[in-house]
Amino acid sequence: MTTLPRLLLALLACVALAAPAASQTCPVVPDDAFAFINAGSDECPANPEVFWTDAAVPYDCSFLANGPNAIDCGGDASACVALCEDAANVWNADLPGRFTFVAADDTVDFCDPGDGKVSIGGTTTLCDGSAYGSRVLAVTLSIFYSGGLQAGQLIDANITINQAFQFSQPGFQATLGHELGHALGLSHPDQCSDDFNVLMRSASLFTPQSECFVVDPTTADIRGAERIYPVVNPTPNPTPGVCGDADLSGVVTVTDGVQVLRASAGLSSSCTAARCDVDGSGAITVTDGVNVLRSAAGLSSIAACP
Repeated sequence: MTTLPRLLLALLACVALAAPAASQTCPVVPDDAFAFINAGSDECPANPEVFWTDAAVPYDCSFLANGPNAIDCGGDASACVALCEDAANVWNADLPGRFTFVAADDTVDFCDPGDGKVSIGGTTTLCDGSAYGSRVLAVTLSIFYSGGLQAGQLIDANITINQAFQFSQPGFQATLGHELGHALGLSHPDQCSDDFNVLMRSASLFTPQSECFVVDPTTADIRGAERIYPVVNPTPNPTPGVCGDADLSGVVTVTDGVQVLRASAGLSSSCTAARCDVDGSGAITVTDGVNVLRSAAGLSSIAACP
């Protein structure tokens, strides 16, 4: 198993931004906007790249109530934990039947890179021991398969919040909501040439005192997450020609996944774009093959054939 850790870009502090005028109108987010999928710091794809295969992950906010990992969140330790849990629950409410942050009911080790759980707490350094940037509020460190048929599958993610900062309660919840968006697979739309006033923006455009400040996922943030996690266990469609059914058997199987992978490599295959370009990218790629194999295994997958 070969895995590569990738440091997901963190929400930057907005301390250097001027506060908006009281009468300022909140910017309108385009109807078709969506938060981008994480694929590293220099790529901006429109299709899923990293994801949890079970469309769920355990998380633990209780470290925020411990002295070594406490944060000045604008309230006491119990308030910090509650704000963290609220941030997770808002994502859950926005993604019904798609993805769930599950409150851990057993031991979670802080910054453990291999337990498959999201630990959340304050630190003076990142999970890998490196320093925070001068304006970095928090960082999500995710580990996932970098190649093969499991490419993009998340193995672990952990969130650290910079103890050098003091937060207001809305600012703290927004920071945790942003980092949890990274934990499920989203990246920054403003670093992909789409600059919107959304939760996943790399730095807030407004201070927490502004009515335009974004605390919870916006419609654009939710659309991005929906691209990664389709509805779990949708009603099956047995009609021949269903998206991903390369051999026209009427159901999507591992055999179809092999056919899609052959087509992506330029080998002979029963594929057509209408059946095998499952992510609608305009080409049959390895990503399509992975999605078909996920579908065959009953896991969440993309089915957006042209």
